[in-house]
Amino acid sequence: MPELSIHTLCELYFVLAVGYNIVSQVRSDLLRRPLAATDPVFGILVMSVFYLIWSSGDILIPSVWNAFVILYLLLILRFGVIKHLLTYSAEVYSSRLAWFSAISINIFGVGVLALEMMMQIQ
Repeated sequence: MPELSIHTLCELYFVLAVGYNIVSQVRSDLLRRPLAATDPVFGILVMSVFYLIWSSGDILIPSVWNAFVILYLLLILRFGVIKHLLTYSAEVYSSRLAWFSAISINIFGVGVLALEMMMQIQ
């Protein structure tokens, strides 16, 4: 089985994050209740913009790219991990699985993006 590169794992993070928001939007359209309180369309747009900036690392000045990644990591930690950890309730999330998935996806993202950034600095 081939090994996954850290870059591929970062791409997987973005796919999972956008996918979570797509599922949330579909659920909202069908059942009138998203997976979480985050507006899924906003989540998809933000993640798409972040992905475009992140994927332009080859053409950005390294210090600019690193500053972007640091800012993004801080935002993920604050709004994608800490906020979810502190706000669980049955009124906000469709299930504990939806809550746990949101946290897990973002912890995974923080880990792989931080690792990739550290590897770029070396």
